[in-house]
Amino acid sequence: MADLTIAFSVLASDFFSQKSKLEQYFSELETSSLDWMLIVQGEGERPKGLLGDNPEKIIWSQDIGLSKSRNIALRQCKTKFLICSDWDTRFANDLLVKLVSELQAIKGEVPFIRLGLQRADDFGLAHQKLLGQDKNQSIGLEEDRSALALTNIASVQICWNVHFIRKHRLGFNELLGLGNKSILPSFGEEYLLALECWAISGVYYKTPLLLAATRKHSTGLLTPRTDRVLLALYIFSKLAKKHPTKSAEVLFKRVKRFLGPNKLDA
Repeated sequence: MADLTIAFSVLASDFFSQKSKLEQYFSELETSSLDWMLIVQGEGERPKGLLGDNPEKIIWSQDIGLSKSRNIALRQCKTKFLICSDWDTRFANDLLVKLVSELQAIKGEVPFIRLGLQRADDFGLAHQKLLGQDKNQSIGLEEDRSALALTNIASVQICWNVHFIRKHRLGFNELLGLGNKSILPSFGEEYLLALECWAISGVYYKTPLLLAATRKHSTGLLTPRTDRVLLALYIFSKLAKKHPTKSAEVLFKRVKRFLGPNKLDA
């Protein structure tokens, strides 16, 4: 039985243009003993005979929003670990299987793992390079306590411990990731959830290995500074409600980094 699920979200209006690519990739995941899930959002035709018509793997939802689809994945996931991915992200499947194997040897709770991520104009070519890595090498898991690194992390490079998130009744904030349906930026839900996990556990794990490849430019990277400030204010205000000390700690470090060295020490 698989221990890791990769969940993809796609709009119903875009589904058929991506269908063949997704089918091919899902087949590759099953060959690697990884599970998959597809959340299709919005109004659209539900074709018969699609990918086995498995209702546990293909979930249709009229609700729009990445946070909503990822919360569906957290609720429906049957494995211990989950990666919430985009249609244009690919992984080093065999190394992910090894990652999960090495995680089993760690004592104590691991809320999530930060994966090495490669951004490239041709992410298909980058994916082929990922697959060419030595499958027998160690994943090199390292403990990390830095919260500052979590304020600029991509959702596709986070492997969540589903048991930890359910135990602490966490989830993605559904006011984020709504695109033009909200005044808030259309990303950042992964920042808040990662920070909440860190505030509870004080630690997470990371690997320096490149295990994922995605497009060079993302929504977050192209977002204007004003939207980034708005997002930061929202995230730290939400974090402060349950974890005021932790929120103040990481906010101070972020402001210090933004102003530059020695500005707050003068």
